[in-house]
Amino acid sequence: MLGDTIEKLPDLRKPSNDINTINLALYPYVPRPEQFERVVKNAWQKVHPEVTINFVDYNCYNDDPPDNLDVFAFDCIFLSYFVSKGYLTTIQQYQINRWIDIHNYALSACKNNGQFFAIPYLGCVNVLFYRKNDADLAGASSLNEIYQILGDSTNPDSPQPPQNQGLLIDLTGGTTDSCLYLDAVMEINDKYPRDPILPPANNLEKQALTNLQTLVKMAGHAQASYDDAGRQRVDWFTQGYGRAMIGVTETLGSFPVDQIDEYSLHVMPLAGLRISQTFFADGLGINSKIDPQKLPLALELINLIASHDVVYDSIIADNPGDDPQFLISVRGSVLADLMDVSKRYYDIVSVVLNHVDLPFLIGSASRQWLTDNKSDIRNEILNNVFEGKTFTEDMFDDSEPHPTHKSRPVNLFRRK
Repeated sequence: MLGDTIEKLPDLRKPSNDINTINLALYPYVPRPEQFERVVKNAWQKVHPEVTINFVDYNCYNDDPPDNLDVFAFDCIFLSYFVSKGYLTTIQQYQINRWIDIHNYALSACKNNGQFFAIPYLGCVNVLFYRKNDADLAGASSLNEIYQILGDSTNPDSPQPPQNQGLLIDLTGGTTDSCLYLDAVMEINDKYPRDPILPPANNLEKQALTNLQTLVKMAGHAQASYDDAGRQRVDWFTQGYGRAMIGVTETLGSFPVDQIDEYSLHVMPLAGLRISQTFFADGLGINSKIDPQKLPLALELINLIASHDVVYDSIIADNPGDDPQFLISVRGSVLADLMDVSKRYYDIVSVVLNHVDLPFLIGSASRQWLTDNKSDIRNEILNNVFEGKTFTEDMFDDSEPHPTHKSRPVNLFRRK
């Protein structure tokens, strides 16, 4: 605790006004962001040593892109919003290198009214982790089946679950909870609109809310609302506490290296069995305010960042004995090559290939809806699942994590 208090955090990295510099913000919520930056920088220097890349700290979940941020990665839940505000430059399909290699959900996520505004970069999906010898959870394909296996938490007042019992899940992030709500609505109705209905927090669809509160029942209110500072849930799970954990595929990179092969994963259903599955997609966009002299270089840069070789080198183990980052590339060729790197990528690839892949999108009102409702949606999910247990906004730290903390295991799944 004292260490957190006295930690000296570096200043935020800001854009430069140098015409010979491209200001670039990569997606920060990855296990090893410094690896991505180093790989991109080295690859770019080989083709354009005369043009400097200035890496900038930017968070699409909190802020709109500043005018002098030339190129930036962002979660495509905000693509329609960014387009409506005029923040993005249009991109023609022929300008996307080897677009045929990119999965459909990611291509679709980077379009608005049939026009590309970004190049697909990384994918993401919520998954259920379990121990490989747990045949019951391995075969569970619906939320109800998982609930029948895990049941209600036997110790809901403790954030640490019993040995091999219960569920670990972080529901403290308002943006995450709001996306889970919309995902649950889509799964229940088996309809996946690009511009879904965005209700106020006091008028949520009852069945979707009930389904999400089932997660709270399995975890217990103390576990679901536990404000993890870094990797406590991962540590508990890999030490044998809890029977299952919800996260994203890249959470695997935080597991002890010698334990990776003891676990498996599959999609975390929020309703019944279905063929379709939504995936989040991150895109690389070019700021509409970019200096015209930089535009050709910016297009070349985002194609380089999203290329097979750069993405592959950014994800594989950085040092001998390390694990890969277990991120989902939107390129089929990268995923195929990653299967040679780790057996766990067979699980990840099966998640992508065994479903009709669809993009998870919110629409042009995404920013305002999340700003107005995300805290209340979190409270609606957590409140009164267990008698007498209620939560209010002031009980949570909703401040944006410092850029150096976004790679912590807890922040790979949680968005505030």
